[in-house]
Amino acid sequence: MPQLAARTGRAKPSAIMQVAEKAKRLKAEGRDIISFSIGVPNFLPGPHVYAAAREALAHDSGQYGSNRGSDALLDATRGLEHQDLKIASMVLEEGRALMIAINKWDVAEGASSLFQGIRGALDDGLAQVRGLPLLAVSARTGKGLDEMIQAAFDLREAWSRRVPTSALNRWFDDALEANPPPAPGGKRIKLRYITQAKTRPPGFVLFGTRLDSLPESYKRYLINGIRRELGFASVPIRITLRSPKNPFKPT
Repeated sequence: MPQLAARTGRAKPSAIMQVAEKAKRLKAEGRDIISFSIGVPNFLPGPHVYAAAREALAHDSGQYGSNRGSDALLDATRGLEHQDLKIASMVLEEGRALMIAINKWDVAEGASSLFQGIRGALDDGLAQVRGLPLLAVSARTGKGLDEMIQAAFDLREAWSRRVPTSALNRWFDDALEANPPPAPGGKRIKLRYITQAKTRPPGFVLFGTRLDSLPESYKRYLINGIRRELGFASVPIRITLRSPKNPFKPT
């Protein structure tokens, strides 16, 4: 059951009301979607905005666990600001699925350049998850709201995806063949196999030896491959490294 969260600090409540009405119709069709808002008033100084966002995320996690995605709702007349990027980064660091909607698109000036500018800023500022879903919507005209809800379903599907271990390791073997792990100091890092341990966010456990020497760049290579090849799109992915215990190592 997809659950859509919206931060509405600079957008009129009508956007959320429109989504709520569409959510009711979806529920009648057996496709339930829950909307809620994380209120972050734009008049608060930066540190207070971030504190409010953390409090809202913590409250939501306490009430529902981490099983809810997030939709950051921007104002097309103001564009993307630094605090928007920081809040989005906080959401991703929590492992939430995130999409960005730009409201008031019906009154946006220079719409094409605005959209491309926001897209570029998101990809540069949120390098840990590139290509976040970005949609243009208008609460006044209803433009893009159906697409936003469908994107929420698609995003949650990717966030909830579980890959069979056999298929995962077929991909893993191909990834190692295409780009073998480095051998720092001439000592080989041996990667044995990978399993998926959880969903929401997708979490994987990588087994091998000398994993403490595995560069972050190689972990990013694996994470990007998982997203690209296994249908995880732009959702946060976690990889945990696990080496066999050395029975001769003192505890």
